[in-house]
Amino acid sequence: MTKQLIYDIIAIAVFAVLARFAHPPVTLGGIFDAFWPWALGAVIGWAILRWLFKTTNIWAQGLVVWASAIIFGMIFWALVNASLPHYSFLIVAITMSALLLFGRRAVAHFLNHRKANSK
Repeated sequence: MTKQLIYDIIAIAVFAVLARFAHPPVTLGGIFDAFWPWALGAVIGWAILRWLFKTTNIWAQGLVVWASAIIFGMIFWALVNASLPHYSFLIVAITMSALLLFGRRAVAHFLNHRKANSK
């Protein structure tokens, strides 16, 4: 489970870097500001999985982590910025985080399936 959490954090980091490149200036502080709310949300998602929904299904895990990253990430972002984000921000965050969190699972699933079939 720890390795999967690390992969999810890396996916969120990619999300943050892409967000900063889409909205310059690209600074370490800006990347961190775009990273930490959703990373913390993903960690909360993994805590939920560990304590409430003990599943090894990568798609169910992805759904919980993704929903948690979005819900808690947006809450943390709104608290820090003292405002709600524009709806377009929410749409992009939902879409990109889904692509990255589920995309990395799809790649891992494909590689594991291919490795199993080559034996």
